[in-house]
Amino acid sequence: MKHPIDVFIGRRIREERVAAGLTQKELSILIGVKFQQLQKYETAANRVSGSRLWMISKALAVPMSSFLPDGVELPISEKDAEPSDARLMRDILMLEPKLKLELIRFVRAISRGTDNSPKD
Repeated sequence: MKHPIDVFIGRRIREERVAAGLTQKELSILIGVKFQQLQKYETAANRVSGSRLWMISKALAVPMSSFLPDGVELPISEKDAEPSDARLMRDILMLEPKLKLELIRFVRAISRGTDNSPKD
């Protein structure tokens, strides 16, 4: 029996693909699967892994959260994140890839002078 969340995610993948003007074949090429596999995702015959959903979201230029029902939040890596942190992450996910990369470089550059800067 198909889980309702898997059905919802599959339907949302199809809706976003159609909205982007892509065929199953075109999207499947972008995410590295055969079109039959994408068809199985869209019909919830197969579950979509988190990494594959991420690839689909990037190919369709939509945030991963657009595939989830309202009220389902993506986990944040820091348990003590503030609500504003989550809003910022959602905004960043909406950026075009080139702008996102520029923003990441900028944030890394200005955070190097703080004690809590990430170490690459």
